[in-house]
Parts: sequence; structure tokens; C-alpha cells
Amino acid sequence: MWEIFVLVALISIAMTSVAYWLVNRQAAYDSKVFDMDVYIENRAGFNVDTDAIHFGVVPPNATSERKIILHVADFRTNVVIGVSGDLAGWVVVSDNNFIMEPNESRTITVSLFVPGDAKVPDFKRGRLQVLFIRA
Repeated sequence: MWEIFVLVALISIAMTSVAYWLVNRQAAYDSKVFDMDVYIENRAGFNVDTDAIHFGVVPPNATSERKIILHVADFRTNVVIGVSGDLAGWVVVSDNNFIMEPNESRTITVSLFVPGDAKVPDFKRGRLQVLFIRA
């Protein structure tokens, strides 16, 4: 009887360890969040501050682009990028859900398109989140 208890305990520990490894293998090991903003006016203007992704002053029916550089260090990484907030439907990224090799750097273009029917003047905010998941 004692042997059965030990066998069941060992099987339980092994299954728990495998489940823990599977869950944590797919968990993001790092994440970066960038604030984004745009002023909508009937003229164009620049904002080159580096504290966020500032698209500057953009008129309706126009675009603005910014670039970010991503770098991974020691292992293969799946990179997933998401956009939220007021700018979610206006922002696209040049590359998403891709694998980066150890010590690789990649430049991503973040593009904003202000629709023609956007209210003028206005100020919109959003966030760009980059998840780094061990591949």
C-alpha cells in the first residue's frame, strides 16, 4: 500500500512539473509599453521628444511614422505587438508576431493614419505594448 502512495505522489509531482514548465515557457518574460499621442489640426507639425511615441500634429487624411528599435539578448524570442486606446484603429506596425534570434536588433515602423472625418482640433492617446515571449 505504501508503494502505491509513493508512486502516485511521484506521478503527481512529475505532472505538476511538466504543466508548470509548459505554462511558463509561453509566458512573456518581458514587456515594454510605449505611450503614443497625436494632435489633430489642419496643419502638420513635429514632436521629436523621446519620452513616448509622439506623432506630432497631423491633419485629417494624412499619415505620420515613427520608428522603434527592438533588441533581444540571450535566446530566441517571439515578439508580439499590440495597440490600445484612442489610436487602436489608426496605428499599424510594420512587423508583428515574429521571431528574433539571440542578440538580434530590429527596427519597427509604427504608422498612424488619421481618417478624413477626424474631429479638428483634437488630441488622441494610445499605447503600444511589446511582449517578448521565449520561443
